[in-house]
Amino acid sequence: MKLKVVIVAISVLALSFMPALTVRAAVRTIWMSPGGTGSGLTPQSPAGSLRQALATLESAAPSGPATVWMKPGKYRTTGTVLWTVPRVTFKPTGYVSGGWPAVARLGGYPVIDGACDPHGLYVLSIRAPSVAFIYIQFADRRAGLVQLYGPSSSGAYFYGASFTRAGTAYCPGSTPGWGGLLPYHYSQGWRVINSHFVDLIDTGPSAGLIHGIYARDHASNGLVEYNAFVNVAGDAIRVRDGSSYNRVTGNTFIHAGADGYIGDWHSPTEAKSYGNVGSGNHWRGYYLPSRISRPDFCYDQYPTYACPANRMLITGG
Repeated sequence: MKLKVVIVAISVLALSFMPALTVRAAVRTIWMSPGGTGSGLTPQSPAGSLRQALATLESAAPSGPATVWMKPGKYRTTGTVLWTVPRVTFKPTGYVSGGWPAVARLGGYPVIDGACDPHGLYVLSIRAPSVAFIYIQFADRRAGLVQLYGPSSSGAYFYGASFTRAGTAYCPGSTPGWGGLLPYHYSQGWRVINSHFVDLIDTGPSAGLIHGIYARDHASNGLVEYNAFVNVAGDAIRVRDGSSYNRVTGNTFIHAGADGYIGDWHSPTEAKSYGNVGSGNHWRGYYLPSRISRPDFCYDQYPTYACPANRMLITGG
């Protein structure tokens, strides 16, 4: 009799944990809508902010990939959101395929809006692997829009994304803006494809300091492919301090770049960058008058500023 009682007690105890485990495993989808106040676990209770979506996913700790469906509209974001949940893909609600025409029919971009908040450096800092954004727009922050921080951010993926209105021209302040996307501190294997970097502009003496993509501190093995860089006041792409083996292919640069379309800079105490390659790109005019008429610009190679081939090799464009 005692043995049966013990077995029954253990069975009841085990069953009491099953609902929690089932819920945790089942959370693979978060729903978002501008103005939402819910947890995001159902379309009827959407989250209205990145922080709420993050909190729900952190609590659920999904064991596999998750999707965040975002309805079109603005998601006002103050401060910097530190994203720590891996293998999450953000998409417009209902998007399956069809590119921008399909996104437009759904209502356009979901916009992660930095609201020109002076108290936040970046809108979003990704600190987890394999986070993806499909047809999501980032906008309105002086210092920058999205940072990929550290090795934990490796494998970040942007497709059809938009990075726009960063810098002092749109969000005035005493310090300059740095860029739309900022891979940083050993972030590896990041990919940016078929995306747009538009209106990234600092004013005054700091005009050349803002970039479309600013890879620094050993941010390497990135792929920048089939994107458009339009109205970017500084070098459209800048590599710095050992940011090596990045590929820049098939992109279009219009009214972009201060000295070069792709710039390479390092301080005397920083590492040189090696093995960066540009191929098949389309150069359609600088934002500011350049000191040279070539796409690459190594700031330590005075007076020609031409990059040595082992540091940056430009072919087919």
